[in-house]
Formats: sequence, C-alpha cells, structure tokens
Amino acid sequence: MSDTAKSSTDLSPVQKRAYLAQLLREKAKTGATTRQPDPEEFPLSRGQRALWFLYQLAPESTAYNLLYAATIHSVLDISALQRAARALMQRHPILTSTYTLQNGEPVQHFHPQHPVPFEVIDASTWSREQLNSRLQEEGDLPFDLEKGPVLPIKVYVRG
Repeated sequence: MSDTAKSSTDLSPVQKRAYLAQLLREKAKTGATTRQPDPEEFPLSRGQRALWFLYQLAPESTAYNLLYAATIHSVLDISALQRAARALMQRHPILTSTYTLQNGEPVQHFHPQHPVPFEVIDASTWSREQLNSRLQEEGDLPFDLEKGPVLPIKVYVRG
C-alpha cells in the first residue's frame, strides 16, 4: 500500500473534509477546464478497423447484419416508439455513426441530430409468407457504412 493511500485511510472524517476542501480550493485556483466540443471524427478501434477492412473487400456482404423481428399483439403507440428510438440514438451515438476515410485512415462520424431512420409500412393486406419474405429481403440488404444508417427501424403494420 502506498504512503498516500495509507495516510488518507488514517484520516479522521474531519481531516478528510478539510483535505477535500483544500483540493477543491487548489482546483479553483488553477481554473476549471471547460468542456471542449466533441471532435467530428473519431478513430476506429481495432475491431472496427477489422470490420471496415472486410467491408472494403466486400461492401455487398451481409455477414454482419442483424435482423430482429417481433410481433406485438396489442395496440402499438408508434409515436412513443419513435421517441424511444430517438432517445436511444441520442444516448448511444454509435448507433448514428458513419465511416469514411480521412487521409487514408478510416474514421467514424456520429450524427445524433440526424432524423431517426424510422419507417412505418402498411402490411395489412400481406400474407404471413409475404411479410416473412420481405423481412428476409431486408436482412439481405447490405449497409452503406459511409452513408448510413447503421440502425434502420421498420415497423410493418398488419392490423
């Protein structure tokens, strides 16, 4: 255990408060740092770089597509679902990302203010087979990582 850690654990509650007050005063003297605006470009992680490389080799590939389908047997509040999708994308900007090359290096851009890629499709006259076929077609569409969206949301209304 270091001397600093040992000495701070040996302080009484009153001494800890005094020490904290001293640290806060010192921080105030040096000036609080202001939050810098987020940069527009972010480097890719190793895993992202690997996926980008594979995308460059086969942009038409759907190997990494994930398709989730659910049947809702009650009334769906579509506007509430849209608000939830917007909140999700604002909380997790990676869901709004696009990927480009800058100076020969892949970078990611976040677009949290872009509209949520949310589409409502009237499938009320479709058979179950037609709907399943359409879902399969959607899953077989490649992403355009340079234009996005990487998380398109489609609601097929049947009733």
